[in-house]
Amino acid sequence: MNLTERLLAVINTLNAMEARKKIALGAGMLVTVIAVAVVGVAINKPTTQSVYMNLSREDLNSMSRVLSENGISFVTFPDKGSVEVAPRFVAQARMLLAEHGLPSSQESGYELFDRMNTIGLTSFMQDVTNKRAIEGELVRTIQMISGVSSARVHLVLPEKNVYRRNMTGAPTASVVLKTFGTLPGKSINAIRHMVASSVPGLEIENVTLVGADGTLLASSDDGSMAGTSKLVELERRFEQEAAGKISAAIGAHLGGDNYRVSVTAKLNSDKKRTDETVFDPESRVERSVQVVRESGNTQNKESSSSTSVDANLPDAESGVATGQSSTENKDRREELTNYEINQKKISVVSDGYSVESLSVALVVNKSRIAELLGVDATEEQMQAKVAELETIARSAVSASQERGDNITVTMVEFMDFVPAEARQGGGIAAFLGLHAGAMINAAGLILAAILFALLGIRPLLAFLSRQSAARQGGDMLPPGRGSAGGLPSVPGGGQVASGSLPTAMPGQAAPQMRAGNPLEQSANEEAQIRDQLEAIVSQGEERAAMAIKQWLKDGQAQTGGSRA
Repeated sequence: MNLTERLLAVINTLNAMEARKKIALGAGMLVTVIAVAVVGVAINKPTTQSVYMNLSREDLNSMSRVLSENGISFVTFPDKGSVEVAPRFVAQARMLLAEHGLPSSQESGYELFDRMNTIGLTSFMQDVTNKRAIEGELVRTIQMISGVSSARVHLVLPEKNVYRRNMTGAPTASVVLKTFGTLPGKSINAIRHMVASSVPGLEIENVTLVGADGTLLASSDDGSMAGTSKLVELERRFEQEAAGKISAAIGAHLGGDNYRVSVTAKLNSDKKRTDETVFDPESRVERSVQVVRESGNTQNKESSSSTSVDANLPDAESGVATGQSSTENKDRREELTNYEINQKKISVVSDGYSVESLSVALVVNKSRIAELLGVDATEEQMQAKVAELETIARSAVSASQERGDNITVTMVEFMDFVPAEARQGGGIAAFLGLHAGAMINAAGLILAAILFALLGIRPLLAFLSRQSAARQGGDMLPPGRGSAGGLPSVPGGGQVASGSLPTAMPGQAAPQMRAGNPLEQSANEEAQIRDQLEAIVSQGEERAAMAIKQWLKDGQAQTGGSRA
């Protein structure tokens, strides 16, 4: 029996059922659907709901104490920092915790100054409050970064002293992060820069980042490796961009699964500074002229007298003096002219990078090349195709022969691609582990439906069947006998002879005998009796047999009575 015949049989069975049974069956199916829906909602509905998340351990302990004292069942998750209660108690729990001022250990920012009484506040307390406010604002900002669950910031600021011109020491900062998984390097650098920019005088190398599990994420020792890390990241990005350019140029021709490309680049990111001064001797301007003139006259005269006694006598006339005399004239002129020579200063600072060498390895599928060239492709044609691909790759990355860039294109036979999931031996186990919860829920729903059908619908149908059979049996009993005793009979059985048929169905009025044509009246009676017999047989073979047996017994009893 195929599916169509089975459906037709089910439809015929439903059509032959009584109206009461159809209503009972529809009600049972409706109740089953409602029960399955209710059970499914009850199974999938979370038993608890979070009241607060990302709480500190102090808040968790305080909230646990308050909820326990007020008789509210709860579950705490220290790893997530959350408190969960039944869904119907969430609003009550939040109101109760708010009355006790919980959570209370949330970091505060500049609103600390709003709650302070400035009367009698010392400068030390002002400095401490200012530092707490800055730490709280930094915590709020850090928690906005993707991947950060919670954070704590500790600032060490130099002491201010009016008797010292300079502050002692340099400011430092320590940040403790609780993250969802591994925090990427760009986020770590962003946090360090943000903290350093928020505190006056704080350098980036003085900001230390520590993970909640004790892992050192960044420290002052990373300054020496900053240049190397930057170069490695720069090379990686350059290689990815170069591979993407080659893929864009070749992928449309060969297809994404018919080639593999690998790029290795060596970059130089050294910072260069060039200072150049250029003098132009042909372009000069007279700036100043200095002239010095010197003129002089010198006379020298030398005389001498003879030595005698007369020279020592008083009142004696001096003798005639004899000697030499000379005259000298000097004249000097000095002129100095200063010129301003044209000069040009050039200062060049380079903070970019340069490509020192580039190596590209391109592997293509030999079958794809043969497919493009045709079945009768020769080796020379395939090599020419490889040379064409090499030219395309060289142009895509701007390779230079003077620089020594190397582009290699190789043809090989590719293996059939097998997904990683298919290569894993535990595929079924992984699938079951992934969908175990859904499968358990489905099994629970099916079990609930089966139990409800067996314990609910089946007893209901049996009860309705017994009630219907009892009513029909009571209608078929002869007068003077209860529905609980005897076999079914036909009303007015005493009027029927042996082997004759009843003139009325149980629960129906006897056909009215109309005066008229006897042949027509007889035909009508036979048609009614035939319809009644078909109705009795359709109700069941056992019931029809019992009715016929009772009719025969009543007919024999009446025949014997008439003979007597």
